[in-house]
Amino acid sequence: MKASVVLLVLTALFAVAFSFKGSEPDPMNVCTSDQWVSQTHELIWTAGDNMFRTYDGTIYYDADSLMLRVDTYAITDDYNVSNIYNYYSGVMYTIYDGECYSSPLDNVTTLENCLPDDATFQNTFYIAGSNAVDSWVVEDEYFYQEFHLAEGSNIILSETTYDTTYGNVTYYDELLFVNWVDGNVDPDVFVIPDICDDAMPYKALDNVYRPTRFFGKKLF
Repeated sequence: MKASVVLLVLTALFAVAFSFKGSEPDPMNVCTSDQWVSQTHELIWTAGDNMFRTYDGTIYYDADSLMLRVDTYAITDDYNVSNIYNYYSGVMYTIYDGECYSSPLDNVTTLENCLPDDATFQNTFYIAGSNAVDSWVVEDEYFYQEFHLAEGSNIILSETTYDTTYGNVTYYDELLFVNWVDGNVDPDVFVIPDICDDAMPYKALDNVYRPTRFFGKKLF
């Protein structure tokens, strides 16, 4: 409950008064660095069980090597899971409860670090009076995503996703980034563990965390 309250308070901070820019920036120029690591705090709501779940995690991002790793501790359901996305080989591995599951990355062939070219600039607002934050939106017929980035930097502060597949919001995901570090990512974090030599085809695992979108793009 405490984590949920913290996330909601931080979300409220982003709703302070804002001012519009005179000219809109080009989304293709809004990019993270090619390599970075960030801790995360996350709040997810699903309409199916009408329940909020909270997560702590770490994202390892390497666009040069086409690798992404997301380590997550599910606070609400008390489990750990690691998801390793290898866009070079086209496979995602999910390591959970001592087992490894694999899934093909059929529909995604690259890991990009810039906003999609159809991203829409919303406004610039200020936190604590002087810290400028840029707000962007990406949407299609199924998803609405809003991003907050520190103005003039490549650091993402938050990413909010709404699933509107069935005409109503059926899924809400508030992802906050903290302790962001640009620079080379240790390649060892992307080494596929030995238990994945005999990886099982991915099967439905109730409430097991697997990120599906990031920075306005599908992950698989």
